Amino acid sequence: MRWSTRWGGLQSARGFSPAFASSSGAKAPRGMNPALPGLFVLAALSVYAAGPVDFGKAELDAALEERKLKLRVDTELSLNPPETFSITLYKTGVARVTGGDLRGLMYGLIEASEQIRATGKLKAVSAKPATAVRGVRMTLRSYDLTQPWFTSDAHWRAYFQMLARARLNRISLMLALAEADIERLRILSETAAEYGVDFVLGVRHVEGDPQQVYARLRGILDTCPLIRGVQIEVGDEPPRLYHEGVFPALRESGRRVTLDLRGAEARPDLVQAVSASGTPLSPAGFEMEAPGPDFLGGHNQLYWNNGRTSYDAAYQVAK
Repeated sequence: MRWSTRWGGLQSARGFSPAFASSSGAKAPRGMNPALPGLFVLAALSVYAAGPVDFGKAELDAALEERKLKLRVDTELSLNPPETFSITLYKTGVARVTGGDLRGLMYGLIEASEQIRATGKLKAVSAKPATAVRGVRMTLRSYDLTQPWFTSDAHWRAYFQMLARARLNRISLMLALAEADIERLRILSETAAEYGVDFVLGVRHVEGDPQQVYARLRGILDTCPLIRGVQIEVGDEPPRLYHEGVFPALRESGRRVTLDLRGAEARPDLVQAVSASGTPLSPAGFEMEAPGPDFLGGHNQLYWNNGRTSYDAAYQVAK
């Protein structure tokens, strides 16, 4: 396939990887798409993606190879809202896939790959998310952390690829704070970002000394810069754990880290404390419970149905 990437109506033959822009959270100048300023051509890579667009292009390349087809595809970031995409066809035989950000462009390329696999041709289409947060909540027991699948990079890559194809954009990994393997969390959060999935650290109840909570949480966030948020199961813990532990750890991380309090309706004191602290809250959205025991095998259709219907309210689940 011939790839041509355009930005601002200009075309460049220079190479540049989007991985940093998609994962660093860096902001672009006013009026420029924040996903990635600049001009570049992206080479189609393997599914070991350097970024979401690379994965989308690899998906489309694989579909065209299966069909023994050749097609020129232009890809372009637009000024449309995040996660939107469109596929446009021209009489010249060229197709253009545009996205409101890198994740949207990946979704457009994946959509194109699905069309090629299903019919052998492309059709014009555009889409936008019905729900901003489309997440998966994976609750891990101590036993799970010792299983071969948990430390398998190949397993997790396949899992994040599945989430990307289903247009699920967040995973909350729930575990005991004391059991968190920081290096493993760093690897998982970096891998998730390659497929346009936001990684959220889930904590099953905050307990102990506030300074220990602060030190532990701060250490994780400092070592894992691609952790986008923290989700906590609220219990009857004292507000001091949040005032002296959770809030300062998030605030001093040097980036925007959102907080999601599950069960907060039973703790209005914590809701008020979060508001007073200025800690950003995670936006509301859809979240499904990940089915065990390894959270992957045999459940692809469940993820697909939940992801696609939360992205597109009009999507019809196949009977």
